[in-house]
Amino acid sequence: MRCLHCGKNFDEERYYGICPKCGAFHSKATPQEQHQQYHDQYDGGYRHKEELPAQGPFQPGFGADPGSVKIRERKEKSGNVFLALSIVIFVLVLIAGTFFSIAYGERQKEEFRQAILESEVSREEHDPEERFQFQDITLAVTEARTLAHEADLPFLPPDKKLVAVKIEGESDGEWKDGNKLSGVYIRCGDFFYEQISGYEFEDYAETYGTPVFDSYALCKDSRAEGWLAFLVDEDAREFALCLEDRVDKDLAFLETIHSVPLRLEEEGTDE
Repeated sequence: MRCLHCGKNFDEERYYGICPKCGAFHSKATPQEQHQQYHDQYDGGYRHKEELPAQGPFQPGFGADPGSVKIRERKEKSGNVFLALSIVIFVLVLIAGTFFSIAYGERQKEEFRQAILESEVSREEHDPEERFQFQDITLAVTEARTLAHEADLPFLPPDKKLVAVKIEGESDGEWKDGNKLSGVYIRCGDFFYEQISGYEFEDYAETYGTPVFDSYALCKDSRAEGWLAFLVDEDAREFALCLEDRVDKDLAFLETIHSVPLRLEEEGTDE
């Protein structure tokens, strides 16, 4: 037999169950008794494999209560369902809010447009260099000139030329909507040409000696002068500079259109 204490193999019958190496006594015992002896000598506190409860598909650990495992699974499923529903509701609310905002914005624009179309707009024509009242400022259009043709600036659109119009103004120098220059364009026959932004025109202002008239110039100073730039048809000789006089908050309603007829006598020269 094998000594349970030191592990030496010896003849139990010859040594009467006493280990010749360490002197440990071994009695004749049944397999069950020997099994229990091993447990008594080497057991580390762990439950025997045969004593463990049957485990299901989900095994959180040894000794887990099957009932608690099912409860935990139900809680996890409920949490996942709640999270999915929350995400769906959030997305639906976000989409609905976006559509509502767009629809409301379009409705406001349409109301403003209808109000402008239904309002009575007066028209006033002024001679070049004539001083006239525009919103809260006094303006005068004094000069027009052609700055460049397509041949001079190859990147200009085909059959277009760059034209500049000089404008002077006075105000109280206060920062308010009434001192802002807004809604400026050229009317040439049945065609309308919008003003080139001051940011784009700045690249050429120094070259041609035509400093930009900033839309907010008279919100910062009581006196200002400068140039507005436009791209018009190459064969255009006569046109009218139009300024839209607007009132109410944010200059939303058009009240008067001021126009100043101008003529380009010769290309590349002053009027």
